[in-house]
Amino acid sequence: MRIPVNPKKQKQREAWHKVVVKVIRLRGGAKVLDQAEKLTEKEWKMYCSGILKSNLTQEKSVIKQNLKQIEATIKDSGGFAEL
Repeated sequence: MRIPVNPKKQKQREAWHKVVVKVIRLRGGAKVLDQAEKLTEKEWKMYCSGILKSNLTQEKSVIKQNLKQIEATIKDSGGFAEL
């Protein structure tokens, strides 16, 4: 039996997956050559809120510190889109 997929939820999952992949690549120090590979402010906010909501094992202060470190790494590699 096939479970029907909610199209709105499916788009949200796809968007989340794309952002997570971008963050993983940029966090690993990948050099950004194309504007499409860079994170927008909206994507970064989505990533931060998603990580804070989904993490149940660590304190929020630890998670926020990790996010600050990731943000600094991404900034150093030029991974954020210009405003």
